[in-house]
Amino acid sequence: TIFHAQNCLEDAIKHYQYTIKLNPEFADAYNNLGAALNDIGKHFNAVENCLQAIRLRPQYSEALNNLGNAQKELGQIDQAIRAYQQSNEISGGCAETYGNLGNALCDAGQYDEALKNYNQAILMNPSYGKVYNNLGTLLRNQRKLDEAAVCFQKAIALMPNEMEAHHNLGNIHYDRGNYDPAISSYERALSI
Repeated sequence: TIFHAQNCLEDAIKHYQYTIKLNPEFADAYNNLGAALNDIGKHFNAVENCLQAIRLRPQYSEALNNLGNAQKELGQIDQAIRAYQQSNEISGGCAETYGNLGNALCDAGQYDEALKNYNQAILMNPSYGKVYNNLGTLLRNQRKLDEAAVCFQKAIALMPNEMEAHHNLGNIHYDRGNYDPAISSYERALSI
């Protein structure tokens, strides 16, 4: 809803709850409620609502993606991976879900699989800045600094006000011993 899009999450939650009261079979309302609850840190409640959306509409790929997001926040990484995989199987895949799956696979230590999913997300949506940042983090952790730097630069080009990407680029400069550019990147991150 407009409340959720404007990040008025408490209002969005009330709206979704009211909608469910009027129509307890409305899967979209449960899914949206689950996403909003996850955004405010109520991950268990988010899981319950996403599961209800899936019970009402078993092939609901977006609800499976949101379920995976909540499960990941709860540290249920294997369940999150399964939810993301099911979402992609149902929908034919979307960039956001491939990116989320990549994040969960990183958390599970499955870096080669994470890399494949990040690349699939980029293939599906070359303008998806967050996935470049996440891919860059994976590459930096593998000490592939040149490739990581390219990813962070791409993330910044797509999302100039993304603090984390500027900070991560600063880390690359720092890792290389280039302290002045590192400080500039850190200062830019702090100014956002």
